[in-house]
Amino acid sequence: MEINPLKENASFGKIRRSIISSFALTFIFAILLAIGINLTTNLREYESSIINLAGRQRMLSQKIAKSIYYLQTSEQNQIEISEDVALWSAVHRGFQNGHEALDIPKIENRTVDSILKAISPYQENIELISKQLNLANLSKAELRELSIWERKYLAGMDHMVEALQLHIDNTIGNLTYVLGILTFLFLIFIWLLYHFFIKRIIDSVGVLSKNMESQSRHLASILENTSDRIWTVDKNYTLIAYNSVFAKGRLDDGGIAPIKGENVLEAGYFLENKSKTKDYYDRVLSGTSFLTEVEIEKEGRKIFYELSFNPIIDDHGLIIGCSVYQRDITKRIRAMEELKESESSLKEAQRIANIGNWEWDIKNNEIKWSDQLYSIFGKDQKTFTPTYEALLELIHPEDREIFDSNVQYSLENREDPDISNRIILEDGHLRHVHQKGKVFFDKNNTAVRMAGTTQDITVMENARERILQQYRELQNFVYIISHNIRGPISTLLSLIDLLEHNDNRDHKDIILLMGNTVQKLDGTIKDLNHSLTLKNIATIDFEQVDLKGVMEDILILISDEIEKYHATIEFDFAKAPTAFGMKRYFSNIFYHLIMNSIKHRSPERDPHVVIYSNTTPIGGIQIVLSDNGKGMELNEERRKKIFNMYGKLSGSTHGKGIGLYLVKTQVETMNGSIEVESKNGEGSIFTINLLLNAMEKKLLAH
Repeated sequence: MEINPLKENASFGKIRRSIISSFALTFIFAILLAIGINLTTNLREYESSIINLAGRQRMLSQKIAKSIYYLQTSEQNQIEISEDVALWSAVHRGFQNGHEALDIPKIENRTVDSILKAISPYQENIELISKQLNLANLSKAELRELSIWERKYLAGMDHMVEALQLHIDNTIGNLTYVLGILTFLFLIFIWLLYHFFIKRIIDSVGVLSKNMESQSRHLASILENTSDRIWTVDKNYTLIAYNSVFAKGRLDDGGIAPIKGENVLEAGYFLENKSKTKDYYDRVLSGTSFLTEVEIEKEGRKIFYELSFNPIIDDHGLIIGCSVYQRDITKRIRAMEELKESESSLKEAQRIANIGNWEWDIKNNEIKWSDQLYSIFGKDQKTFTPTYEALLELIHPEDREIFDSNVQYSLENREDPDISNRIILEDGHLRHVHQKGKVFFDKNNTAVRMAGTTQDITVMENARERILQQYRELQNFVYIISHNIRGPISTLLSLIDLLEHNDNRDHKDIILLMGNTVQKLDGTIKDLNHSLTLKNIATIDFEQVDLKGVMEDILILISDEIEKYHATIEFDFAKAPTAFGMKRYFSNIFYHLIMNSIKHRSPERDPHVVIYSNTTPIGGIQIVLSDNGKGMELNEERRKKIFNMYGKLSGSTHGKGIGLYLVKTQVETMNGSIEVESKNGEGSIFTINLLLNAMEKKLLAH
């Protein structure tokens, strides 16, 4: 079965190429035939002209010989003979070498050339005799030789004519044979051309015609099986074509059916108003495709349309009109409005619950955050791009490894993550968040996506911490009451009992002991009241505190102790000159820590205390106080006990043991923490870490 490529994939381009190819081949064959016919004609004309010249040359040679003979018996004009001889000789040489002036081409024929060479001596002899001065008095012998030369020259010319005629006959025969073959080939070519090209072109035109009809039906089906109004307009704003939906809409809108050839700028065809309608058409007819939405009020109800304008361009790239698609998008607009209301409600709910949602594209490492998440993490949507690495940077360094391990475990074990951790904001504040998500896997069981929520639980965590702290303080308070209040009360009861039953003892001593016991009890109650008062300080009372100024006041306050114990105190607050809190708290903290260092001085050396401040990597302030005192060996139990109320680790010094408890309480009230490191015989180091607020951070930057 023959497969016609044009039938399989017919197109006007292929038909055009086939027609061009057919014409090109036909033209080539026609040129070859023309060349063959021209060669035959030219050759026949050329050799016929040579034969005619040979005939005239033969006649001229006879004329010359007769003229010489007549000259012997009568008066003959010798000049006329000389002219004939000159022409005769020139023609003869023209046969041999060509003569441009006489329009005689050189004869390219070996036989003719050999004949000319053979008769040339006779021609030369006749020419020599004719040039003699006594041409009229030739001898009989000379006349006899002239007659012989004439006969031989004439015989040679006859042979030359015969040779030329034979050559012409042979050449024409060959050319006729070639032309016959070419003609036969041309007929075969015409048949092949028809079979392989013309027939295919005819078939392809039929296929294309059917395709065009089919495409027209399909196009009509597309245009008619849509709810969109579709129409076309030329450059003169004339309606060219439209679908049935457009016609029905025209009837519904204006009660008049559309007519091809009407001007679309007339009433009834307006898209919004006449000015806007013209602007739309002018824009698309300038070569711009665009979409626009229009709002039309119909019977008291707003209807929204989407208009799509596209220029129509011909084969030369010129704009000849435009097509317009009009779609009713009222339902979509209503749905979008409802979606916006829903999104607004969702955002409001997230804002109230302080919760946000996220989605992590694991393959591309792209995380999408809701608006509330940016608020929770204190980030700007315009400058911050959420990624997994960026999220890790926001997590508190102590929680970072645990968070990452939990996420990796969820991905590897197909378990949904449920993590609580701390984050650090740009202003240094801590927040507690609870993150819960769900992992999604592809068909290869590879984790591709994770989605979930993050809730700010700082308030709940702080409340929990406060409850725990209050519980610990309550336990401590109960312990203090048990040991510090019950003891004096028991002593008082014993003294009262002694006073009642012992008449022999001096009552003054008993009353004095009772007074001392009451004073001790009163001091304990005051200490408890002071510690409880520290809890009621609000951050609104905080301010920027000049650490150097506080230190200078403390040095004046303890100047007697410094002088008495030969103490030296160095301080440097250049890297962090201020802290956010209460000045009297910092005064109390520095006072107690320095006095603690002097009190626990080493007996082997004078006290030396160094205090300096610095910023921390997470954006806070660190105050370090170190001394060269006695020091101590600390374990976990002793490290906690040293900051408890009445937490004395030994009885080698005087005091109630409330100083470091007050220091810790005041540091924590200012959103800080305090730690201690100590080594027996070398001294102790107290480290205070304070968080910064935004204002303090800005001051440090300057």
